[in-house]
Amino acid sequence: MKKRLPHRTLVLMAAIFVFFSLVGSAEPIEPGMARIHVLQELGEPASAMSRGSIEVLSYRSGAKITLVDGLVTEAVGLPPPSGEETAAETENSAVEIAAEPVVSAEEQAVIAAEEAALAQQDAEQRAKFEQALTDLENRQLNPQVQLAPPKFNLATFLAGLLIKTLITLLALKLTSKYWGYEILWGGIVIAAVVDTIVRTAVSMGGKILLGMPTVFYADEAISAIVMLMVVKKVSTSQSLNQAIQITMTTKMFTIVAGSFIVTMLLQLIS
Repeated sequence: MKKRLPHRTLVLMAAIFVFFSLVGSAEPIEPGMARIHVLQELGEPASAMSRGSIEVLSYRSGAKITLVDGLVTEAVGLPPPSGEETAAETENSAVEIAAEPVVSAEEQAVIAAEEAALAQQDAEQRAKFEQALTDLENRQLNPQVQLAPPKFNLATFLAGLLIKTLITLLALKLTSKYWGYEILWGGIVIAAVVDTIVRTAVSMGGKILLGMPTVFYADEAISAIVMLMVVKKVSTSQSLNQAIQITMTTKMFTIVAGSFIVTMLLQLIS
């Protein structure tokens, strides 16, 4: 038993040596090898350049590996593989290892066009951002700057006057019937037209002369006083109490009905 122990030990050591030699042997870089296997054999490259599906890995040792679609196509500057290699294999390897591929003129034009498009897009986005910042600064520095008022439209203006007159005319007729007073149609028309003229004059005067966007119902108050006098004149009884009742009820109706109509028009427009 003592004589066989050294022989078995030598056999075991030789087997371990052969095993680690086989496992630790480096796999040669050959065309068709995947990129991950190249990184496993050579490690991370010092630099990597890619153009479309072509990628070139450069190492500090001078080796350059060219890949197309993630597979090795060419290798330059690799150290000779360990172990025995015949002259024919060496010659074939030298033929397969070629110089770095040259990008064609068409590919260079495509790359240049893509870079120009990206640069143009970046410049446009930067210009928009700078313009937004400039507008924000101008608003902060000039808070009183307002947008230009809308242009005057005669057709819209006349249509508004007609709608106001019809609403007032309808309100006067319903109010006179509600309170049981008799007012002729001619008097109702006169009162409605005068009310519309007074309201329009007050509103336009506030905007043009005073520069006020709204007169805060001053037009309704002034036109109510005028309507009171007109209704008293055109009514058959010419009673002041009757004129006050009709005027106040009419104004309440026109304000409510006008607000409702304006709201509905805004909803339809939006």
